[in-house]
Amino acid sequence: SDNEIKRLGNFAPAKRLCCLLLHNNKVAAVDADLPGQLPALETLMLTSNNVVDLPALAPLAGCAKLTTLSLIDNPVRRLEHYRSYLIAKIPSLKVLDFTKVKAAERKAAAELFPEDGSSTADLAKVAAAPAHGAPPPPPPR
Repeated sequence: SDNEIKRLGNFAPAKRLCCLLLHNNKVAAVDADLPGQLPALETLMLTSNNVVDLPALAPLAGCAKLTTLSLIDNPVRRLEHYRSYLIAKIPSLKVLDFTKVKAAERKAAAELFPEDGSSTADLAKVAAAPAHGAPPPPPPR
């Protein structure tokens, strides 16, 4: 945590590493070879980084053991289909941003982002309301 890391990747193979805490960095993307480098990764904390778009997180789909992911305080959370995309792409995910993934949410995500890639959802559309789990706006004065 608290470094200047800009990209998540380029790790020496670490077959037993199961948790990465990378809070307060500048991570904007995940390398495609991350799942092969960290095959046992279960928990990834990327709170307060610079992830802007959903395709930058696509390689996480290959992390078969990833159950817990945090992207709190990243610009990507403003996107309309943020949770649905990650839940659909990472089937092993059980907790996203410290909120348990529920069966109904997983089903809706699978319908929005089918495995065959036929989704027509706009991955760049900013949500009209704050993302799930986002703090409420300040009260009016």
